[in-house]
Amino acid sequence: KAVSDQAPGYADAHSKYHEGTIHLRDLERDLSLGNKAAVATSLRKLQAVMREDVASAYGARAGYARELEGAGAAGLREGLAGQAMSTLAPRGLARGVAGAGAGAGVALQPAMLPLLAGASPRLVGEASLLAGRGSGKLAELLGQLPSATPQLAFQAGRAGRVQ
Repeated sequence: KAVSDQAPGYADAHSKYHEGTIHLRDLERDLSLGNKAAVATSLRKLQAVMREDVASAYGARAGYARELEGAGAAGLREGLAGQAMSTLAPRGLARGVAGAGAGAGVALQPAMLPLLAGASPRLVGEASLLAGRGSGKLAELLGQLPSATPQLAFQAGRAGRVQ
């Protein structure tokens, strides 16, 4: 009270510092970023940023990733997205479904083979990257393309991603 009486802004600054400290501890705990955490655990939790499920606290970790980028971790989400889209074959149950679909589809109709590209995270990611870059170049050339087009290409790539 004596300090607050002498420096009126102290109480407000101390309150903001306290709230920030608690938020930082929550972020470190949720993403396992402390000194005692295993690197593999931290990486798994960071990779969950790209998903919208229980593992990512239904998108809450994406907010943490944005904060980390704002604090200097430039390109964090782009790197995580690239890692998630790096495998040629889908992950998890989708791998079996795509494999069975490939065998049955190609056996019945060989022309179906190109459709399997849509099940490949790598191919969908590369196509999305090219679409985003292409729309950016086109926007530079024409100067008339809506600014939302690169974001639409990014979202289309996310929609095509198979987890």
